Amino acid sequence: MHQSALIDKSSPVPAYHQVAEDIIDRINMGEWEASRKLPTEAALTKEYDVSRVTLRKALAYLEEQKFIETYQGKGIFIASPPKPFVEDLNFPSLYADKYSKRPNKPRIIKMHELNNPPLFVSNALQVKADHPLIFIQRIFIREDIVIGLNNVWMPYDLVPDILQKGLTNDSITQTLSTRYQYKISCIENYIEAININARDAKMLDAHYGDPALKIQSLHTLRDQRPIEFSITTWIGDLTRFHFTVNEVDPIKNTEEADSYEKDNS
Repeated sequence: MHQSALIDKSSPVPAYHQVAEDIIDRINMGEWEASRKLPTEAALTKEYDVSRVTLRKALAYLEEQKFIETYQGKGIFIASPPKPFVEDLNFPSLYADKYSKRPNKPRIIKMHELNNPPLFVSNALQVKADHPLIFIQRIFIREDIVIGLNNVWMPYDLVPDILQKGLTNDSITQTLSTRYQYKISCIENYIEAININARDAKMLDAHYGDPALKIQSLHTLRDQRPIEFSITTWIGDLTRFHFTVNEVDPIKNTEEADSYEKDNS
């Protein structure tokens, strides 16, 4: 029998949430397989030493999160978990053609001029607080499910006609490279685990507090001007990330970069 951690009734975390998290752990560890019936409410209440009201609240939460399914007259069963979508964790690259091969091309939701951008964005792009920016919001979709949200800001004066002409092949990277002939010298990335806020949860059709992965990127031109600041949020329980680190030949890497420069000059 599973040796559940005792519910810490002095914890600020509600007892029902502790129960739900422990059941989720048991499901993820394979103790209960998909389509298997859960123990009865009476058995779980006794095992976790909680009231039936607390247990039912935990079960309601698990059903809302699609970990379990209730069938009247039959009981509660473990839901068949959706297979996570596998994304190549390609941080923004200096090579424009890399993004064109991605299985997920983002869908543009918003694209407009922004006259009062958030201060942290202005600071990242090293412009004044009232400096107009271009704001682009995109979503990533796989099999009709939204799995990622991408917010991008660029100084308006560096991409003056982007609203009229749109993006080249729906790619910001290709647009900056081919239309504006910008050469990116550095892309700084930060990655962190987060819980989705209420605003992004609505856009992602997710729940407030769901786990997510946030990638924040800043693209800088060769003259040290920031050209693009972006934040991409991926839903944690729908997406697995894959990336491979290979041995890098410095000479070959330099040759490839030089070849890329010539092809795009």
